[in-house]
Amino acid sequence: ALAAGRTFVLRLAANGGAFAQTTLWTPSPPSGGGLFVSPREGYANHTVFRMSASGWEASRSADALPLIYAFSYHQPQADAPSPLSPPHPRPWAKAALGSLGAVEVSVRVCG
Repeated sequence: ALAAGRTFVLRLAANGGAFAQTTLWTPSPPSGGGLFVSPREGYANHTVFRMSASGWEASRSADALPLIYAFSYHQPQADAPSPLSPPHPRPWAKAALGSLGAVEVSVRVCG
């Protein structure tokens, strides 16, 4: 993996002295935000939970891409999180969850 916030020069050289070169910049990850869920408790298949990922900031470069948010939930006995929505540019999502018991809600923010 390439380190964030750095510039890398890739150069491909061929026999005879010919070469191709390009510069890559790896942006720093988004920072400064949080995830808020309302209400904190509810009823299976009835309560609509609203999730908001506010306060996130992209890296300061003019080349920075828009932020993308991917909301998911994780049950304690599961190996991996389950998506609540596909990745999208909206910093919010809402969902009614089935009878899962206690779950942890998370958001992955990419820029």
